[in-house]
Amino acid sequence: MSKTVFLFPGQGSQSAGMMGEVRLEGRAAEIFELGSDTVGIDLIGLCTNNPEPRLSDTRFSQLGIFTVSLALYCNALDSGLKPDGVAGHSLGEYTALTAAGVIEAADAFRLIKIRSEIMSEHSSGDGGMCAVIGLPSDQIAEICRSVDGYVIPANYNSPAQTVISGQMEAVESVAAIVKDMKKRAILLDVSGAFHTNMMEDAAEKFKQAAMSVVYKEPETAVYSNLTAERMTDLSDMPSYFARHMTSPVNFCGELQSLQRDGFTDFVEIGPSKVLTGMVGKTLDGVNAVKFANK
Repeated sequence: MSKTVFLFPGQGSQSAGMMGEVRLEGRAAEIFELGSDTVGIDLIGLCTNNPEPRLSDTRFSQLGIFTVSLALYCNALDSGLKPDGVAGHSLGEYTALTAAGVIEAADAFRLIKIRSEIMSEHSSGDGGMCAVIGLPSDQIAEICRSVDGYVIPANYNSPAQTVISGQMEAVESVAAIVKDMKKRAILLDVSGAFHTNMMEDAAEKFKQAAMSVVYKEPETAVYSNLTAERMTDLSDMPSYFARHMTSPVNFCGELQSLQRDGFTDFVEIGPSKVLTGMVGKTLDGVNAVKFANK
């Protein structure tokens, strides 16, 4: 018997005009109205008309991606699709937790607004990230250890792609070594060393904010970026969110766990096809598609 998992993307999946993906009616329209009222931003305008520079600002991109993804989730439900499990990449895990009923939508909007503001506030010119393509993650980790400064693998996206994060000079040193090996290293347009211990101050501040939210047991299986396994202990979500901000995203391992647990259909719910590509590069014998309104 086939099992379906919905996958929600994170930062980097945004684009100007991504609102065009959404069928703005019913529950999806209510999501935009609720979100706009909760965070005090015209989210329809943000996702429809705003140019790329504003969507490159984490304070707006996180809200835009979350809103579009949650609205598309409502569209998918209205079209008759129903997941047996949910997962997300970094920011997308918050969408997954909202879809699973762990966080109420209004609380999720408040958390994403606070998270994006804190991450922006604690980002500095000293931090950076780089996608390394064509080397196994253990070899990338070895290169990270060989250079001066702090840099670690931060996103395990697929067997062929790992994102490193840390002090900018160290990131650039790793990138130079990778290019000398005739492999690809692409510096990312971000303002901080996300998913590293350079975000510890931000994580502690966000943990305090997350304590004001009531969390419920999930209505469907939710998989974790941190453990790459199904989430079973949701007793201290504020502490989990703090670790989530400072720890690597093991999305590759998460996909492998989903396949092991019998999931065969992987449906990306969001404004891009980024995760669909990661599934294709990681798993054999599964179906991977991006949900699109008809």
